[in-house]
Parts: sequence; C-alpha cells; structure tokens
Amino acid sequence: MALNEQPSNPKADAPAEDGAANGTASARQLIDESKRHFALKEYAASIDKVAHALEQLSSEYAEDANELAPVLHHYGRSLLENFIINSAALGGGSGSAPLPAPLAPSAPAASGSSSKPSGSGSSSSAAAAVKSDPRFSFSGDAEDDDDDEQEEGAPGAAGGEDDEDDLQVAFSVLDLARVIYQRILDSDSPKLTTLHGQEWDKTRIQAELAEVMNDLGDVGLEAENFSQASADYRSSLEILTPLLLPHSRRLADAHLRLGLALEFHPEIEQRKGAKSHVQSASDVLGKRITAIQSRIDKSAPESSTDGKEKDDLADLSEPALQKELEEMQGMKKEIDTKLEEYDTEDGQAQLNGEPDLTGVLGLPADAAAKAKGGMTTKDALQQAIKDAFLGAQAEGSEEGVNPFTGAAAAKSSDAPVNNLSSMVKRKKKAEHEAEAGAEANGEADAKKARTEA
Repeated sequence: MALNEQPSNPKADAPAEDGAANGTASARQLIDESKRHFALKEYAASIDKVAHALEQLSSEYAEDANELAPVLHHYGRSLLENFIINSAALGGGSGSAPLPAPLAPSAPAASGSSSKPSGSGSSSSAAAAVKSDPRFSFSGDAEDDDDDEQEEGAPGAAGGEDDEDDLQVAFSVLDLARVIYQRILDSDSPKLTTLHGQEWDKTRIQAELAEVMNDLGDVGLEAENFSQASADYRSSLEILTPLLLPHSRRLADAHLRLGLALEFHPEIEQRKGAKSHVQSASDVLGKRITAIQSRIDKSAPESSTDGKEKDDLADLSEPALQKELEEMQGMKKEIDTKLEEYDTEDGQAQLNGEPDLTGVLGLPADAAAKAKGGMTTKDALQQAIKDAFLGAQAEGSEEGVNPFTGAAAAKSSDAPVNNLSSMVKRKKKAEHEAEAGAEANGEADAKKARTEA
C-alpha cells in the first residue's frame, strides 16, 4: 500500500504494488542463488543471499508468515552447515553452546519472536529471540547485538563467538519454521503456497516438518545436548514413519540418527533404546536389499505407494540397481557390526552408563580419539551418520534430492560410505572429564619441567 494514499487518486497504489511484486521477484532470485551456493557448500554466501531475501520480504510478510517457512528452513540449514565447517576448522566442538532442558515439543518457542535478518548472515532480532529462548544458554550473552551485525557474514570469519552465534540463530529460525509448519497442519486447511508458487498439500508439509525436526536434532548434536537431539530425532522419525515406504533409505537414516543419539543420552534408561533403533535401521536396509534384488530379478510387483513416498527404486536402471545393492549390503554389514558391539562387555557398559570404559569399538578412549584425529563425540556421531547414509546420496545430482520431499538431503559427505563402526566412539561421562583434564595438565607440567631441566 502506498505511503501517501490520496482518495482523489485511485491509481496511487499501483506503483507500490509493482514495487512489492518486484521485491518478491528479487527475493526469489536471491533465494535461488542461495540454494546454488548451498549446493556448492559455499555456506557463508548462502547465508548472505537468503538473509538479504528475508530482509526484502519483511516489508510484505509478517515474520511468521506461512510463506516464509521454507525460506527460514533453508536459512537455518545454511547457518547450521556453516557452523559445522567452521567448528571443524577450529578443531571441532570445543566451546559448543549447551542446550538446557527443552520445552514441550508443542510449545511455540519462537512463534512470537522475530526472525527477520538484517545485513549479512544473521539479525539482531533473531539473535535476541534465541537469547531469550529458555532452550538455549550461552556464555557471552551480554554482548551487544550490534556487534553481531558488524562481525557476522564475512566469508573468512571463523571466530568461536561468530560460530556460536550461527548455532543460536540456526536454532531460532529452525524452531520458527517448526512452529509455522505445525500451525498450518493444525489448521482446517493444511495447505501452503510457497513464494515460488508451488502448492504443498498436507503430506508435503508433514515431510518438511520432519526435515526441520531432523535439523533441530542436528543442532542439538552440535551443541552436544544428546537429550534434545534424541527428542527432535524421535519427532522426525514419528512424522516420517507413516509417510515412507518400509524399505526407504531415509527411514533407515532416521532410525540410525535416533539410535546413535540415544547411545549418549544422559538418562541411562533412554540409552537402552539405542540398540532397538539401530536394529530397525538394519531391518529397513534388509527390506531395501530384498526390494532391489526383486527388481533385478524382474519379480517386483507393481508399486503402490498409498500416499507414501515415491519408490526411488522404480526408475533405476539395472546397473544402478546393482550399484545400490552393493552399497546397501555394505551399509547393512557395518550396522550389523555395530549391533554386535552392543552385545560386547564394553557396549553393554556404555548403554548402562558405567564409567571409565574402553571405547565401544574395543579401543581405549585415548586410542580411539587419536585414531579419529581427536574427534569429539558429536563429531563422531555426525560423521557416522553422514558416512552411513548420505555419503553417496548426492551422486549424480546437484544436491542429493530426497525422492519424497523433493528437498536436498540434509547432509552430504565426500567420504567413503561403508565406514560406520570406525567413526563411533563413546562419550566420557561429564564427571570424569574434569579428572582427565587435570591428569593431562599434570602430565604437561611434568613434561615441561623435564624439558627445562
């Protein structure tokens, strides 16, 4: 609407309407550019583009408008990926922001908060929303929000505070996307028309909500809050299960994520559920192997999805099916090895929360850490998930598109796939970390004294 409306000039609104249309078109272009940067793993540039798009859209849409949910999801994923790569460049994980006890899953944690970004990469309003959110507790919250706007967005920035703020804002916008999707699903007409003119029905919105919950689980994993990660992964799995085919690779991935997060859950009773979900992942892969073999043997029945995802095996050529079969067999073998480890003395001790164990892989904790280059628990879990399911998913496509949602896979990796068990190690209990640190400091002091002598 024109700011200088005049009743005598009924056409005065036309230029403003044209400007709004042009603004939306420009924002769509920025979003498309952001997605291309994301596909190339240029996450800082992806953040910058989508942040400017959201800034432009803020003049036309409320901050919690339905149309913005997919954009907020993409923004949150870009921030999360940027945090992951910068955290790895800094040595991984040290100083990750903790996640306190979560709110109830249905609570609109960010529904009344601002997610509007400004400048390059984040916004003071989004950061303020996170800082006021009880699910997060960060050191350094007393710093001025203006500093965030000045310091963030630089492609080469790798400071710990900037990275930590990426994780804060990622949570804020992902949780806002969650609230919006849930609100749409709770409405009388669960439909969504995206900024690009796509019409999403209830099933598609449910699938997108599941991916948002999955990404929130990844945020919890990065913050080393395995309780919150487990809760969010579980929510994602519960949404996906009725939507996916029994042999869906994505379903196996969802079970594995939840199982590995539960393995490090602070509550011992919760840990005992880890094996059942890893077993479910193995069972799903077994069904997938059978389905692939049936198609190779030309004995597969006509697929009937009944409202579920499209069978991604239906359009594969025989060579592609053979490749997929070999890959699934290798993955299942690795997961079955993991299941066997649960039955070992060390594996049982891990699930029962016994302290000062050797690693779940049969290695002393120090040796396991050295073998993984000092990888933290959340890094090991993240890598295990990537290697097990998403390593080859993007092969032959730009972003590794999910056959059901049409969205890019949440994670991808250039590393070889069949390498699950070598990436998973146990997390030391918090009360023993201080003792281990003290011992390490003592050894360092002794070594220094010997050197000076």
